[in-house]
Amino acid sequence: TQRPSPRRDLVPAIEVINSTLRAGSEAREAPGPDDEAGPPPQRRGGFRTGFVAMLVVAALLAGVYVLAPRIAAVLPATEPAMESYVRGVDAARVWLDHNLQSAASALRGLSGEDRGSTPPAPDAGAGAAGGG
Repeated sequence: TQRPSPRRDLVPAIEVINSTLRAGSEAREAPGPDDEAGPPPQRRGGFRTGFVAMLVVAALLAGVYVLAPRIAAVLPATEPAMESYVRGVDAARVWLDHNLQSAASALRGLSGEDRGSTPPAPDAGAGAAGGG
């Protein structure tokens, strides 16, 4: 029978840990299994690629929304799907409008500005009444 190895053999030696924590030119990395080629090269443009991809998707979805009647006329089998899509987009637009109006109203309330009780600006009426 073999005797189990002590726990201290399961953790790296303190010298190995300290050598990886040293700063500057003193730093020595502990050898690892993947140290053949060094760190992988950084990829650039990930945000730009994702942003442009989302713009393209948004443009395609907006195009389908605008052209839904034509698409349904050309491909009659898509009419139920087009109607459902347009209704869904319309519902999302109403929901977004309602929530933005609520948020704007809440912000006006926080700032002390009330749309109904604000008097018109002094110059607002002068342009309409004075010119001919």
